[in-house]
Amino acid sequence: MNPKIEGIDNVDQKPIPGTRRISAKLGEQHIKDRLIEYGELSTQQLQDLTGMNVNQVRNRIRNLIDMGEVLPTSSASSRNRRYKITG
Repeated sequence: MNPKIEGIDNVDQKPIPGTRRISAKLGEQHIKDRLIEYGELSTQQLQDLTGMNVNQVRNRIRNLIDMGEVLPTSSASSRNRRYKITG
């Protein structure tokens, strides 16, 4: 199945119920995997490594921070802000 249209009902082009949250969880796991593999990464680096757009990366990073699984390395306004796995 084409990943760009995964979770889309081809009859009327609406998302299949429940697939959005699954995709978010998969995206979060993909980000965690990259952070484990590479260490500290910026939003741009995560975007390049995961293929997600900047908004997808930011939303998933925000969720991971809220869950306590990822830590930012500097303030939200810093140009040098990176993220790392907790622990």
